[in-house]
Amino acid sequence: MEDEYERRLREIKATPADEQEEAMIGLFQEPDGYYKEPIPPTFSSYHRKASDSEPADVRLRVPGEHPLWAHRVWNAAMVLADYIDMSFQIKGRRVLELGAGAALPSLISAFKGAEKLAITDYPDEVLIENIRMNLPINNLEEGAHIRVQGHCFGEDPASLMDFVAPARGYDLILTADVVFNHSCHRQLLTTCKRCLAQDGTGEVYVSFSHHVARKVALDMNLFALACAEFGFRVEALFKVDTPPAFEVDVGDPVVRSGVYMYRLTLASHEPPPVPTFPPGVHPMPPYVPIPPLVEQPVH
Repeated sequence: MEDEYERRLREIKATPADEQEEAMIGLFQEPDGYYKEPIPPTFSSYHRKASDSEPADVRLRVPGEHPLWAHRVWNAAMVLADYIDMSFQIKGRRVLELGAGAALPSLISAFKGAEKLAITDYPDEVLIENIRMNLPINNLEEGAHIRVQGHCFGEDPASLMDFVAPARGYDLILTADVVFNHSCHRQLLTTCKRCLAQDGTGEVYVSFSHHVARKVALDMNLFALACAEFGFRVEALFKVDTPPAFEVDVGDPVVRSGVYMYRLTLASHEPPPVPTFPPGVHPMPPYVPIPPLVEQPVH
């Protein structure tokens, strides 16, 4: 079956010779309907579970579509936001979110009085501007206490560290649903290690789902690397029952369901106390370190 280009070329060849030059002008023009109208952004509300929360609801804007999966608020972000809101002492602490997306955990941290809050995602204009838009619609503003900026995992974090004073680092580093990006695990852990407070009080929270059932081992390799190569202690905290992010997909839906919460702390220090688990979660057994996966050659 001939494609659109072949059909139009055949028609031009059948055109009288003195008219072919004019007919050729339209040969490389896109057919009607080739360019789709961009999908507009969407808005949603997240209701905070802590009964005394103010404001009670968070307004979230996300792009209509985005190749880096920033067009929705993921279950992992909501579970992490719930945990922060109900159990974390945030006031006066320095908080960094990596791969923030709509930045829900960061917004909760701002409401709870973070001394410094750095909200980051891949340095794409759509992503970063969307985060910035989520500040004023929640009566927050960028300034001395809140910074929004692009950051690629593993790159020089000097500007992030300057925001809090390099000698101090961040008390809390938050990540929600970044584990699926297996090729960036070492880069993610590099940023965490460089930015975390080095006095033993710093904590990294990793909230995630297994979106692809056959890649569970690749997801979990993040924690193997954290122990073996980066000097982190890994703690499996709890699981929250949630439906799969993609209801119609390949793989066991039981594996693809749920959100898991892990914590990384510096193995060279005694860990700080774990915040109280929210109600209704399933505590997990202790994490047992395993060797990292052997990297496969690139073909």
